[in-house]
Amino acid sequence: MAAIATALSPVKAAAALGLIKMTLYLFVFLLMERVVRSPRWRNCLITTYLLTAVVVSIHGVRQKFFGADALATWVDPTAPDANEIRVYSYLDNPNLLAAYILPAMILSLCALVVWRQWGPRILAATFLAIHSACLYWTGCRGAWIGMVGALLVLIMIALYWYWPHLPRFWRTWLIPISLWVIVAVVGLSVLTVAPLRNRFMSIFAGRSNSSNNFRINVWEAVQVMIRKRPVLGIGPGNSAFNKIYPLFQKPNYSALSAYSIYLETLVEFGVIGFSIFLWLVGLIFLSRLAVSYNGYAACKPRGGFGSGGRSQP
Repeated sequence: MAAIATALSPVKAAAALGLIKMTLYLFVFLLMERVVRSPRWRNCLITTYLLTAVVVSIHGVRQKFFGADALATWVDPTAPDANEIRVYSYLDNPNLLAAYILPAMILSLCALVVWRQWGPRILAATFLAIHSACLYWTGCRGAWIGMVGALLVLIMIALYWYWPHLPRFWRTWLIPISLWVIVAVVGLSVLTVAPLRNRFMSIFAGRSNSSNNFRINVWEAVQVMIRKRPVLGIGPGNSAFNKIYPLFQKPNYSALSAYSIYLETLVEFGVIGFSIFLWLVGLIFLSRLAVSYNGYAACKPRGGFGSGGRSQP
């Protein structure tokens, strides 16, 4: 469908560049899906990523303490936290930096549990502290929400493995207690840390926040683009978007993308491509759930949830 959208695009040359990029992304995705099945390659890739990401995060932390020039209006000048520095490290964009180090933070937390020796564990704890500080100082609200969601997923993964071996009390109350602890920690952090509270409340500020207002105006223009070519869209890639969007943008609201993966997919591939995108995401989740269920059934003790002993995968 991307090839058809490119062939029928009003900016075929720009869409062809996007098609090449998208094809490479898909091949890399499929290649990585195969490569990371090998524990040796998986450990090598994760370790390389963690060592690289910590350098990026250290530079971001350094910007917080030694200052950094604002490369764009990342903070609403009328907001109470307008003077707060949003670090961006080598990526020149605090939101992009947050997206880059969020997986590093989660993998560092996993390494803290998985690595057995104290030396590697101290290293993992150091990584976790640096990434957490850098993620907080990016001021990226989406990354903060993603961090909370990731922690919930980690809790569910831990319960998945240890549920059959927990006492009855913890099988009943561990999930509610874990959820309430996360809610309490987030709530106390929002109430007691002023910069965090200001950024969190800006989510609900609507158009009164410049960042929100900018995105809303971009979304409105993109929706007009979608209505003009609803079936196949304008073709893949940011080059095609940058050629078509100026025809629909509101004055002083230029953008490099739709700032929404769902609107971006709709504007590039239309309703048909967007349906295929949702289909792909659904298949990924369903296949993982099937693998997890089969693995859980294989690891479950013979006597059921209440049986003693600990079976091995």
